[in-house]
Amino acid sequence: MRRPHRVATLVTVAALVWLVPPSPAWATAWTVPVRAGSAGLARSQTLPVPAPSAACQSSSAKVIVVSWSAASHLTYAVSQSTTSATGTYTQVASGLTTGSWTSATLGNGNYWYKVSGTVGTNWSTGASSATGESTIENATPKCTQP
Repeated sequence: MRRPHRVATLVTVAALVWLVPPSPAWATAWTVPVRAGSAGLARSQTLPVPAPSAACQSSSAKVIVVSWSAASHLTYAVSQSTTSATGTYTQVASGLTTGSWTSATLGNGNYWYKVSGTVGTNWSTGASSATGESTIENATPKCTQP
């Protein structure tokens, strides 16, 4: 007994879909014009990462702890330079979900760090500003910051 009612409903819905013209809001063939060389149109704004700090774990250890204010929706990467605050950086850690990272035991030298964040697989922040210089040396204390 209910079958004729279902058929009538189906015919009515099909007729309405056929009679009602599509509105401009329907997503059927949207195009987004992009001029050559205008990559900025396809990018989101960069989210800033607060400036991290780098601190010696202790004056006798050759370990540096990098800390920053973390957001719950980001994963972070830490990059290290051994040349200068504006030098070339190499990523030393990634996939971090907290606002802290501790280096392995470091050799003699000067170290600077930057932090960047990632949201999902397609969005990333720019790198933070560099930390202050940390110096590892054999003489006591072994880890110092000016």
